[in-house]
Amino acid sequence: MAYCCLILLGKFIQRLVFGELRVSEQQHIKDKFWNFVFYKFIFVFGVINVQYMDEVVLWCSWFSVLGFLHLLAQLCKDRFEYVSNVVGLCINNGLCSLICYYFCKYTFEHPCLFAHTEL
Repeated sequence: MAYCCLILLGKFIQRLVFGELRVSEQQHIKDKFWNFVFYKFIFVFGVINVQYMDEVVLWCSWFSVLGFLHLLAQLCKDRFEYVSNVVGLCINNGLCSLICYYFCKYTFEHPCLFAHTEL
């Protein structure tokens, strides 16, 4: 249920802020998602060596939230790069993407968050 709500929240934010995604943005999101899942899977089962189900659920929940924020920040970055390179787009769309990018970058990708995940 929580994962469905997280996915719906992501889709709502994506539709509200960005509208339809371009093909390259969709591809970057897909690539980043599978890369994130692969490395966190290796981290949880290879490095930490989690063996109990309650620990697995806890780590999966934590990395789901981090992955959601990481993908949203990547989408903001892609859209900002696109808007900054294309002339003639509406200033509101560019300004909204810029604000969202910096908000995600400095709020959710703070080094302390990733330092806690690597313990």
